[in-house]
Formats: sequence, structure tokens, C-alpha cells
Amino acid sequence: MNSRAGRVRLANDVLRNASVLSALGATALGTMGQFREAGALVLGTVLAIFSAHRLSDTVERLSASADLVAASGKATAKFAAFLMLRYLLLGAGLYLGAKAFSSEISWLLAGLSSVVLALGLRGALEFRAAAPGTGDGTPRAEES
Repeated sequence: MNSRAGRVRLANDVLRNASVLSALGATALGTMGQFREAGALVLGTVLAIFSAHRLSDTVERLSASADLVAASGKATAKFAAFLMLRYLLLGAGLYLGAKAFSSEISWLLAGLSSVVLALGLRGALEFRAAAPGTGDGTPRAEES
């Protein structure tokens, strides 16, 4: 597998895990009747996934156009507008979310942290898989 396909697969796995974690949290909150908190969690997750996806696209475009920028000595205005659009949309979403869910800011921030939580979970699972042993705390039997 080439490195680009590996990066895309990793990014998709992390974003899917963030979505699942948020859906589980929102379902638990909804079950307890805390619908505004569930909405704030989902909105925060949507904004975090949007931001992570746009950042991934930006990094890919930047690495693909590094040779063009080095040759010409300047970045294009279209690329700069693409960068600004990400922050403009993310800022507008956060502003509207903070206005709509002013008493549920902690849940909005929890949703914004869902991608980081999914990355940490993925790293912990990979660390556990790479550690010696069977994963249940017992050492592996030595092969002769």
C-alpha cells in the first residue's frame, strides 16, 4: 500500500471512530432526556470532523504543490482563499454553536475534542497491539 492510500485510510478510520464515539455519547444523553446537550455534542463533532477533513485536504494540496510554490516563489491566491475559508466556516460554526448552546458549552467542547479522542484511542490500540504479549496481560509462549 502506498503512503497516500495509507494516510487516507487512517484519516477515514479516525473520522469514523470520532463519529461513532459522538453517536454513542449523543444516544446516551438522549436516552437520559438531555437533548440540548446531545445536540451540542453532535454539533461539536461535526465541526471537528469538518475541520480535520479540511486540514487533511490542505496538507495534501500543500505537499502536492510544494514543487510549484518552490519553482514560482509564491503561493496562489486560490490556495490562500481555500485556507481562509476553512477558518471562516469553522469560526462561524463555533459562533453559532456557542450562541445556540450557550449553557452547553462543555458538551460543544467535548464534541470538538472527539477527533483527538479518536486519535488517542487509535494510538492506544496500536500500542497495545505492538506490545509483547497476547493483549490480555499474559506473556506469549516462546516458540522453539
